[in-house]
Amino acid sequence: MKKIALLFLAVLICITTITCDKKPTTLDEALALSASTGKPVLMDFFAAWCGPCINFTKATHEDAEVADVLKNVILFKIDCEKGDGIELAKKYQITGYPTYVLVNSEEKPIDRWMGFTKDYFLEIISEVLADLSTFDEKTARFTAEPNIEDAVSLGRYHSAMSEYKTAVDYYTQAQALNDDELQDYTGNIFQATARGFRSNQFTYDDVLAAADAVIVSGTKSDIVSTANTMSQIARQNNRPKDMEEFLKLGLEASAESDDPGIQQIHKLMQVDYNLYITGDTVGAIDYKKSSMKSGWTEDAVSLNSFAWWCYENMVNLEEAETLASKGAELSEPGHSKAMILDTVAHILKARGNIEEAVKFMEQAIAEDPEDKQWPKTLEKFKKELEG
Repeated sequence: MKKIALLFLAVLICITTITCDKKPTTLDEALALSASTGKPVLMDFFAAWCGPCINFTKATHEDAEVADVLKNVILFKIDCEKGDGIELAKKYQITGYPTYVLVNSEEKPIDRWMGFTKDYFLEIISEVLADLSTFDEKTARFTAEPNIEDAVSLGRYHSAMSEYKTAVDYYTQAQALNDDELQDYTGNIFQATARGFRSNQFTYDDVLAAADAVIVSGTKSDIVSTANTMSQIARQNNRPKDMEEFLKLGLEASAESDDPGIQQIHKLMQVDYNLYITGDTVGAIDYKKSSMKSGWTEDAVSLNSFAWWCYENMVNLEEAETLASKGAELSEPGHSKAMILDTVAHILKARGNIEEAVKFMEQAIAEDPEDKQWPKTLEKFKKELEG
């Protein structure tokens, strides 16, 4: 619950009677703007509590590169947990946040992908805007004449639909068609296989084989990312030897990198290595703090993220309670504050103070009465208090 670049196209001139500054509030408005401007609609399916979703929204206002490339689309933001967004999320089969769906003015899908980091978003949207043929057109074109570009696009689309076996098939065909030594699609294959494993579409041995293929032929960044993901999967599936092996591989591959993204993953792997391999809890906490963004101690979302990590791992709970409480004070009212109050409550319960935990859950309900999860948690806590 609390739980990777390029710019393309010249800026188009707005010719609609609705001003360019006005954001569409309904899908019909977005499609009308698409028809009048010739720009596709980029549907941003998000949730208020989702960290990457928050980062994307912030980037649209504060990052010049992201804002500039978004001038080439009609951005339509959809809160999947409120109002019409609930039904739209069902219609588009949204299974994770953020999910981006690009459609034309007739609402025919062009492309689809999940997740946000700035570099990844700019890379993908650049590729997507270079070919605005629909998903059906790409599928027919690939069937008639297989090619790498369509294979990658179709693999990405099916992966974002949680159709991981189909996605792996397309990525595997892209790898077979590939004759560029500087390009490699084993990383795409692994990521789709790993996600499919979590939804029981692949076995652990399937994921392990896909990871081994990346280690043999993948790029350095793919090796680091794969080692990090595989170590987590191994931990969650009680495979400590595999976890240790992939953490060591990832740490070695990322140790001398000057790439900020790889450096960040290195820190996160060092956290896990200290916590789960060497048992150095203090070192793990220090590395976790160093992995947080600048100014995190004054940011509600970051405070909550750190506190919840402490709770999940049952470490540093006293400080976690203090930081989560501070996050609740800094947070905006409503769902965001309720989420952090829930974190405080869980930490209090873990520390043996169930009576106070109940009070914080009651505050969470008062902040966000529409969320059905809070009453369930409250009832659970009350039963433990009474028992």
